[in-house]
Amino acid sequence: MAKEQVPAHLLNQLQRQCVHDSKRWFPTAIPIDSPEQADQIKALMHHTLSLCGEAGEVANIVKKIDRGSLDFAAEITQHDLAEELTDVFIYVLNLAGILGIDLLAQYMAKRNKNIARFEKKVS
Repeated sequence: MAKEQVPAHLLNQLQRQCVHDSKRWFPTAIPIDSPEQADQIKALMHHTLSLCGEAGEVANIVKKIDRGSLDFAAEITQHDLAEELTDVFIYVLNLAGILGIDLLAQYMAKRNKNIARFEKKVS
């Protein structure tokens, strides 16, 4: 398999951008730069709860598709799914930024673990 080309540090750049946006747009609700652990926990809690809310919105759309009240192929359904998944992605980036996690490095390490774990099952 050819090595996948991922722009260097793209996720880290997106993380920094998301954290910067959060600090700018919600300066009192999300005190990300505070050295106080309580403030860091407040930021972590805010973004974690927001992530869960956005994941719930994705699940709600999928539920409606499953029960037949939304058409999966409809342009508006595809748009809404894309928008909600993007919200989930933004909160994941914010959490990684707050926690100082290099998502790309962690993804590659986790993928390698999963390859070792699951590839033998599909061979």
